Amino acid sequence: MRYVGRGPGYADRLLASSETFTFELEFPTREGGPALDWHNAVVGCVMRFLARSLGLFLVAAAFVAAVVDGTRSIADNHFVFLPVRAVWLWLSPASYEHMRAWVEASLSVFLWNNLVSPLLGLPFALVLVMLSALFFWLGRPPASRIGYVSHL
Repeated sequence: MRYVGRGPGYADRLLASSETFTFELEFPTREGGPALDWHNAVVGCVMRFLARSLGLFLVAAAFVAAVVDGTRSIADNHFVFLPVRAVWLWLSPASYEHMRAWVEASLSVFLWNNLVSPLLGLPFALVLVMLSALFFWLGRPPASRIGYVSHL
């Protein structure tokens, strides 16, 4: 929203006079202009920053989970890992049971037993690494447009 005025102090003079207060609404269009380019650049930068930050946080959490799994494996003299199911049950057992009941009732018991349950048996550190890779991919910088025709 941009104020269409007539110089400095116009709003004060307007309040003292009987003129009407006018606004001009500028909505960015697909064809662009500086407003749309600036808005897209800022939103894109912020979203990429948030995605990369979340990816970095997930990598750090995966490293901690891997260290915990490694420590348990060394102590037990065999490979031990923390599955996603155990983390979910530790955080919220009620939501795990609700999700299981919902999937079995709405979708299929076969789906829970053959798809969801094996996925919940994956190592927690591995799942965190996969999620962090997804967020790093989402936060990658845009491809260079050099060499491409910008307007057809």
